[in-house]
Amino acid sequence: MDALGAHASEETKGVVASNRAGVIVYANACAADILGAVRVGSGVDDYSCMHGVFTEDGRPYPSRDLPLSRAVLGKETTRNVPLLVRRSDGGTHRISVSGKPLYGPDGAHIGGVVTFVIVPPA
Repeated sequence: MDALGAHASEETKGVVASNRAGVIVYANACAADILGAVRVGSGVDDYSCMHGVFTEDGRPYPSRDLPLSRAVLGKETTRNVPLLVRRSDGGTHRISVSGKPLYGPDGAHIGGVVTFVIVPPA
């Protein structure tokens, strides 16, 4: 997915990309480290449950409201959305997520990408 451009080289940030149908097609190593695992092939409706994503107060985060979903389904750009991730190994992280739609060279919408970092404890 050439449209990832500079995002894919940001190894201090987790990077996850999906195609225009919302299916995850790419995740860098940092994304897997932060989330515990990234299920390449999972779709929009599975984002939260497959990756342990919650609101900051611990409620399940609606998958269709996540930054990647919003980038794919609504062609929205989001910045610094706070989320809580509960990893399958029991670890938790507060993360800050930014997302945007991806467009091909011809201007056609081809998917979405999010970048995220762990937010250090206050």
